[in-house]
Amino acid sequence: MNFEVLKMMKNKVSNHLIYIISGNNIHSITNEKATSLFGAMPKHWLTLLLFLFLCPSYLTAQPPKFSVYDFESRLSKDLIKDIAIDKEGFVWTATDKGVLRYDGQKTLFFKDQIPGGFAKGLLLSKNGRLLVLHDSGLTEVVTQADTVGFKLLLSGKPNDSVGALHFPKTVFEDAKGKVWIGENQSIVLLEKGKMKKYRMGNNIDFGVLTRSFSFVQDTGGRVWVISHSGVLFYFDDENNTFVEQAVNQQLRDVTCMEVVEGEKVWVGTTDGVFELNLTISSSPLPVRRLGGPTQVSCALYVPGQGVFIGTWKDGLYFVPNLTNYQPERVIGLPFNDVVALCFDSPNGVWVTGREHSALIKPVLFEQVDLGTEKPASITSLSLTDNGNLLIIGDENEANKQDIYELENGKIIWQLDPIGNPFGNIPLAAMKSNDYIWIGDLGGSIYYINELNKIPVKFGSIKTSNSPISNIVKDKKGNIWIAGNIHNGIIKLMPNGELEFFKNDGTEYARVIYPAPDGTLWAGGNGADYFLFKYDDVDGSFVNLSKQLTKNLKDNIEVKDMLSYDSNNLLVATTNGVYKILFSAPNSISLEQVSLDKIPDDEPSNALAIAPDGMLWIATTSGLLAHDGVSSFLFDKSSGLPANSFTDKGLLFDYQGNLWVGTASGLSVFSSDRSDFPLTPSPIIEAVRENGNHYHLDEAPIQFNAGIEISFLALSFPADQVIYRTRLLEKDTNWSVPDKAKQRFMSGLAPGKYTFQVAAQQQEGMRWSEPTTFDFEVAKPWYQEIGYICLMLATTLALVILVARLYNLRLIKQKKNLEKIIRKRTDEINRQKNEIIDQQDKLIVQNKKMQELKEEQFKNELEYKNKQLTTYTLNLIQKNQTLKDLRLEINQVIRSSSKSSYSEMRKLLNMIDYSFRKDEDWDNFKLFFEEVHAGFFEDLIKKHPKLTAHDLRHCALIRLNLSIEETSTIVGISADSIKTARFRLKKKMDLDSQTDLLEHLMTI
Repeated sequence: MNFEVLKMMKNKVSNHLIYIISGNNIHSITNEKATSLFGAMPKHWLTLLLFLFLCPSYLTAQPPKFSVYDFESRLSKDLIKDIAIDKEGFVWTATDKGVLRYDGQKTLFFKDQIPGGFAKGLLLSKNGRLLVLHDSGLTEVVTQADTVGFKLLLSGKPNDSVGALHFPKTVFEDAKGKVWIGENQSIVLLEKGKMKKYRMGNNIDFGVLTRSFSFVQDTGGRVWVISHSGVLFYFDDENNTFVEQAVNQQLRDVTCMEVVEGEKVWVGTTDGVFELNLTISSSPLPVRRLGGPTQVSCALYVPGQGVFIGTWKDGLYFVPNLTNYQPERVIGLPFNDVVALCFDSPNGVWVTGREHSALIKPVLFEQVDLGTEKPASITSLSLTDNGNLLIIGDENEANKQDIYELENGKIIWQLDPIGNPFGNIPLAAMKSNDYIWIGDLGGSIYYINELNKIPVKFGSIKTSNSPISNIVKDKKGNIWIAGNIHNGIIKLMPNGELEFFKNDGTEYARVIYPAPDGTLWAGGNGADYFLFKYDDVDGSFVNLSKQLTKNLKDNIEVKDMLSYDSNNLLVATTNGVYKILFSAPNSISLEQVSLDKIPDDEPSNALAIAPDGMLWIATTSGLLAHDGVSSFLFDKSSGLPANSFTDKGLLFDYQGNLWVGTASGLSVFSSDRSDFPLTPSPIIEAVRENGNHYHLDEAPIQFNAGIEISFLALSFPADQVIYRTRLLEKDTNWSVPDKAKQRFMSGLAPGKYTFQVAAQQQEGMRWSEPTTFDFEVAKPWYQEIGYICLMLATTLALVILVARLYNLRLIKQKKNLEKIIRKRTDEINRQKNEIIDQQDKLIVQNKKMQELKEEQFKNELEYKNKQLTTYTLNLIQKNQTLKDLRLEINQVIRSSSKSSYSEMRKLLNMIDYSFRKDEDWDNFKLFFEEVHAGFFEDLIKKHPKLTAHDLRHCALIRLNLSIEETSTIVGISADSIKTARFRLKKKMDLDSQTDLLEHLMTI
């Protein structure tokens, strides 16, 4: 029988049925048939079956303890024989066609550099040299970021000779830097460039293609070697020879020997793993068989983790405990033929098969086996009073809900209810003293005495058809329950009394959080019921949401709450994480927390803070950890059972372990893994100047050149590495992290610059120390000293020449200018004289014209005065004549008869009319204004009370006429003229001392 997989298990219903799985067939037999079958088997098969039944741990299904990253075609060229990591962090594989170097994104293949191919082994020496063992000798690889060189140290020959290697297979370096090489039946020592070969005797077989001798070194520095045929030797330094050390049992087909602790070594063979202690003894050393797996191909001890054991056909196994040998098969390795192992700190363990390679890393989150048939969704997660874990596991597919109490990850109490005694699916649980309180999907509350395991319904609470979402206990021993929409927040006091809080929206509360300082908080569904605070004095909840609603979406839901910075709260919601700030007793504000690597509004449903201050947030993208500097995002590849997390499903126990509830089970993050390692610092792969390769030791970079710097962190898998860069002289902050592996810069001013790049492997590693690249941008050619001196000398010469030419030109221009000036001056003087003559003539002409005008004006004025005088005299004469005539007529009337009286009176009336006629006055006024223009206008402006009659008197006074002359013209008596003049002075507001004529002469 070829048992590929063998399991024996008892049926839960009957203890008489046994299943045997052989190959692809399943057989069921009774105990009697099994006995006869076993009896018919050979004894070694029965022994094997009993061993598998009693010690099945490395064959039974286990939660994955390692993340496996497949590098199928990137490290393989024909058959692979070995794998190693050089000092820079590049991954090398030795194959039958040559060697390959892998940097995470590209593979370089070197064939011709390994004479004849057939590379057998790789060794990274303690001084950082990478050695390649091949059929044609030993070659050193000189590797840098941008160049790779090869140097042959020892040559090989087809014929076995003293001075050359002969088909070497294994290579080892001791603490003193001596290199030991295993051939078919010889061992070669390379020390300080000199080679010495030790013949090991005819009892040593040739081994396999890649295994002949395996080397180790004990704590005393002694080199031990075991042959493929199981013969053990130690090297005697004093006698410069190998001495055989006997063992108490035959070891066959030995492929590896690994020091695991002190002098204790494990030996891998075709029959499994054996243990012995390396000590020189005259009697055979005791050898203890530890067990399978069989057909061991290689082994690797990683301090702090355990021992990895590779097999030729059955994959890779891992032994975490050196004192309790229980190998666990590494799940997920894409091949079964393991030929070599290599530890790469901090990346993990590289595993290679004949044509396939992979990297394995310990998962950060270890899955907890709850013994369920199907993965259980964790619906509730809480701590008991004594620090144990209380959880509810819901096997959705099996319609089965169990309640567990775990101590140190082991189940110490379990309630496996048959027929579900709860009214509905249990969702929330909390243990207080010996009682477990359960809230179900329908809003009912149950309590269970853990001794009798009988759920009892708490009848004082109404069923609400709304799920109980949270049950907690405060420092005073009160139990608080949220989720029952009919009763609101429920308070169960230690004395058994109940109190219900259903005011101002508390019935919508879904989360109760007793803070470490004793404050009780509650959060609910909707912006109006976002945050409540319990007032111990009033004994009621205060709704603080109104101060925050303007910054919240209406449909927001609170999922978890956590104290932060002693005075502030963190709240996980369906719209991201918020920080609630209390700057004063009555001042509250809301601030959205910016989460690196995921959007700020990413839904989150659980919060936890580690003893070291690391903040953990469960989001829909994965589990995020943030330490204030670096952020880490974990998902199923990190060992989590699922990327969907339980509400309030993050919990730190008293030992600092983080428990994570997911939709597919429970996992734990051990406190001893919280010190995340640094990502390896990036290497500068290449620098390009205007697209051309720039060697790092060359002259300064050209001015105004485009500079492209390519970099790479040798952290695997490379597609999960992000980078940030900065140019110290220009950038105040790091760039936004991304996966770009180059940065382009241009337009840099001349001077020295420092470029820095840092990397972060997102698989649980911190930002690396920055890698620094110093470079200089050359000054432009026109700023070089020699050029500047030449330009200064040339400029000085040009300045002198130009100055001299300029002076000559100035002299010539001066002479021409003087000539022009003289000519122009003469012309100007001539024109000036002409102008003066013309001006004199004009002055004479103007004088004559003025004299003529004055004479003409004088003549006109005299003429007008004569006219005025003449008219006035005529008027006076006429009026005097009329006056005399009137006088004579009056005398005639008095002496005449009555018949002629009327005729005479008519004549007198005609004379009076002649005195009053305005035509004479108008003519007088016309002549007067021609001589005294504007007199009447100015007079009226100055004395607006004057009448037309008054103006006539003023004009006559202005002509300096006497009272008698005025009387004659006006036709009234002299006394009337005097009276009129007196009245004029009053209208003009003139005093008695002012002469009226003098006053009118000023107008």
